[in-house]
Amino acid sequence: MSWVPSTCPVFSRSDEGGEYLVLRGMPTIMIGHREAGERPLNGIVDPDAVAAACLLRRRLLSGTPKIASEPDILAAVLLHHFTSGKVAAPWITAARLAAIDRLIDRHMGERLEVARLAAELELSVGFLVRAFRQSLGVTPHRYLMERRLARARQLLDARCPIADTATECGFADQAHLTRCMKRSVGVTPAFYGRMAK
Repeated sequence: MSWVPSTCPVFSRSDEGGEYLVLRGMPTIMIGHREAGERPLNGIVDPDAVAAACLLRRRLLSGTPKIASEPDILAAVLLHHFTSGKVAAPWITAARLAAIDRLIDRHMGERLEVARLAAELELSVGFLVRAFRQSLGVTPHRYLMERRLARARQLLDARCPIADTATECGFADQAHLTRCMKRSVGVTPAFYGRMAK
């Protein structure tokens, strides 16, 4: 299960195929937790959430006119995980994550590796890796790559040439951007650029 704030773009793919249920516009007040709009929640498999999502899917496909309980169940599951302490780490707060984002953005076009990121934050690499895994469910490298890819999508949306996009986002070259984007999003930058037009 993944909770993604409404301002974050979502691209996903699976080698095995499958379906994705995306609920847009679920207000954070429905979840009842102040950080719901500030950080993602992922890396959780919750049987109640899966059952509610499957039932919601069946109701949507059957054309049921009134759907009341399933979104409430999903909201309750999200609230449970936001407040249970299973996800939040003591070190990465919303303010610290925003500072990390600003640091990454300042050095977006440079070779910014995890060791340098840790040094800039005056932390050990091991501590930074543990904090990221505990808070966000990903490594700092994966988070950095997703920030680069998100910026690349913004530039491609603005019709920036692919080679210039690769350089500005810190990829070694256009081929590197293409490999990373295909692996993460499932489409090449050229295809994405055509979709954005």
